[in-house]
Amino acid sequence: MVDIRQESTCATIPQPDGSANSCYVTYAPGTNLLYLENNAGNGTTSITPGSGTLSNSQCTINGSSSSVVLSGTTLTLNLAVTASSTYTGIQDIFMYASDNSLANTGWVNKGTWNPAPNQPPTVVSVTPSPATGPSNTFALVYSDPNGALDLKYVDVIFNTKTATSNTCYVTYAPATNLVYLYNNAGTGTTSLTPGSGTLSNSQCTITGSGTSVVRSGDNLTLNLAVTASGTYTATVNIFMEAIDNSPATTGWVNPGTWTP
Repeated sequence: MVDIRQESTCATIPQPDGSANSCYVTYAPGTNLLYLENNAGNGTTSITPGSGTLSNSQCTINGSSSSVVLSGTTLTLNLAVTASSTYTGIQDIFMYASDNSLANTGWVNKGTWNPAPNQPPTVVSVTPSPATGPSNTFALVYSDPNGALDLKYVDVIFNTKTATSNTCYVTYAPATNLVYLYNNAGTGTTSLTPGSGTLSNSQCTITGSGTSVVRSGDNLTLNLAVTASGTYTATVNIFMEAIDNSPATTGWVNPGTWTP
């Protein structure tokens, strides 16, 4: 993200949703300072174009190679940016400008940047496996070499085959923090936020209060509380799949079984 503001109005403009764990740079013409948000998106460090460096876990701004050019009504910020080794995959370039009256452009997506070739995600494991009993909280572990934030969807199917109908088919979307369960026909879903609610079809029930998500480095663990229906009793395979933002996919992988 790149942002150009007059210094006097800087504190009055809300941070974008993606300011945390991002490469978010602000330039203030009034003071001729470049600011880089920290990892939490709640504080900055600054340099003057022409000297110094700024760094967070996503990127480094090289001040000696950065400059500002004013020409009529146009300001050009020549920003020298180096991505960290873990900030890979396709990144959108969002730009924003505001003036002294607080009029602004809003965030505008003007391009993309691929710091390093995208690396596909992987399925790591499921526990317990083999699982028994009608109710289990499955720890489903997925990984992405570009970081867990690069995972777009993680899926699991509890069935003898990777069918979408008459099955227990669950998808988790990290961007919205929603867990989806497909209906019996496999044509639609209902959703909950981990921590509350329930989802059911004729094969299984997902209990939100027992469901949680943990991110650690490249790994995302979906702790999924599942109860099989009274008729869903045969041994089923546990099929897992991960899709990243590129969108590379693992395809369906069968790392375990469950006998309700």
